[in-house]
Amino acid sequence: MKSRPITITINGRFVTQPLTGVQRYSWEIVKALDELCEIGGIPGLSVSLLLPKGAVCKHIFKHVRVERSRFLSGHAWEQFELPWRRQGVLLNMGNTFPVLGGKQVVVFHDASVFDAPEGYRSKFVAYYRLMARLAKIKAAFRLVTVSEFSRSRIAHHSKIPEERISIVGCSVDHWNLVAEDDSVLRRLNLKPGKFLLGTGSGNPNKNTSRVIEAFKYSALGDVQLVLVGGAESSIFSGSCVEPDSKVVRTGHVSDSELAALYKNALCFVFPSLYEGFGLPPLEAMYFGCPVVASNTSSLPEVLGIAAEYCDAQVVDDIARAIQNVCRNSQLRGQLIAEGKKQIERFKWTISAKNLISIAMTL
Repeated sequence: MKSRPITITINGRFVTQPLTGVQRYSWEIVKALDELCEIGGIPGLSVSLLLPKGAVCKHIFKHVRVERSRFLSGHAWEQFELPWRRQGVLLNMGNTFPVLGGKQVVVFHDASVFDAPEGYRSKFVAYYRLMARLAKIKAAFRLVTVSEFSRSRIAHHSKIPEERISIVGCSVDHWNLVAEDDSVLRRLNLKPGKFLLGTGSGNPNKNTSRVIEAFKYSALGDVQLVLVGGAESSIFSGSCVEPDSKVVRTGHVSDSELAALYKNALCFVFPSLYEGFGLPPLEAMYFGCPVVASNTSSLPEVLGIAAEYCDAQVVDDIARAIQNVCRNSQLRGQLIAEGKKQIERFKWTISAKNLISIAMTL
């Protein structure tokens, strides 16, 4: 990395949004940049996080300056106020950017609005498609995504050459600082090792209806299925199936509660139909929870040999994979061991350094 000083302004619109994978990526990159400033990991680095009106940043940074806007919020802030207040290179990590923003790094996490638009509201799809197409003509942009799979799909739909798109993936080492809150088990009446864990997102890509059906077919006795989280109605379309009495929907949980759920689950079931990266199964691996995952999109790339794969379109095959993991202790041990190895490939500080290296080419 070059040693010249560099000033980075971070588009802080993500602070106002519900915490999903995109927002997790943004928060952890900012924290990693703060850590790198602390240890002098990038000499001459100056970072500010610029927030729209009304945004509240609860995290306290030692070196990243937090600046709040006074006038606008939402799309209007991003397009009309952010460009004129930014200094240096603008880092956008949430799929959108100001059209007139000058030198920018833009992270597009996936091409799902092109490949699987049925999972989103029509206005959301139209806006994000416009962002991708505008990025193609911006010479002062550096484009980033999170996996080889996402790079190929973004290039395919936007006609942006793959060599213009860099890869900077996610990580799971943010869990190093999270203490497990086992009270969630008592609150939900769960027994350690007696439940499967999955996502309760309203996005049809998460395949929740097939997860529930596969769980029923798996015939695991007194084992329950726990579905974490819920739909963000302003983004996702579609409806969730009503589960039976052995299926527990948690709604929102804290990181500490989620850590306890990962740690005590029999396995994590993630037969997603489409993933740009696939952070949740990697998080499960961090906690020693074996993973069932679909054999499609980015998941084999990210999870390697550390997951039991299935055909996400076939309920019987999801059930087969669940049964294999839950009933075969040797396979469980192998997946847990391989998962521990797999997560070592990913570190937030490495991702943050890579983003700054890309910014320094502008």
